[in-house]
Amino acid sequence: MTDSKQLVTPKFRVAFPHLFEKETFDEGEPKFSVTMLFPKDTDLAPLKNAVKAAIDEKWGDKRPKGLKLPFKDGDAVDEEGELLYPYSGYEGHISVKASSRYDVGIVDLKKVPIIDPEEVYGGCYGRAFVQAAAFDLKTSKGVTLYLVHFQKLADGEKFQNRIAVQDAFDDDVSEQSDADKAFADDPLDFGV
Repeated sequence: MTDSKQLVTPKFRVAFPHLFEKETFDEGEPKFSVTMLFPKDTDLAPLKNAVKAAIDEKWGDKRPKGLKLPFKDGDAVDEEGELLYPYSGYEGHISVKASSRYDVGIVDLKKVPIIDPEEVYGGCYGRAFVQAAAFDLKTSKGVTLYLVHFQKLADGEKFQNRIAVQDAFDDDVSEQSDADKAFADDPLDFGV
């Protein structure tokens, strides 16, 4: 590799993997993508250098103000003190999203292609081959990371954004549902 904007990332925890089917976000173009969660003590200098190389190539010494960069602090909060990224695994991490319009090469630790989408899930570990590229739109300027290839390195505990089935139901198996019990003390007239 001779392009300073291309590199293999350090190991990261996978979040929101869309590697087998394109997803559409905010009515944009459908893309393959993955969010990479790096512990805050990870050396991200090579990734930052690739971003800087993309900035230098696009704007040289005339770097615009307010550039959007791909690095997000998983502990960042808004004015009310609420987490900006209240997702499993983000705490204590830097999140970086990479995406592609084109098919992504997906392999395991032995470089064997992965064809089962269930093998790559939020919570497993991987690394990616990415390329930094500057963008200059009317509404914003910055650097994005193009996802070229993904390698799964290890399994991990799956991120669960929903309640486990064992916790969804109590042990009371009566004729009255939990919803019926909830409304028993405060009946509402739905005009039925």
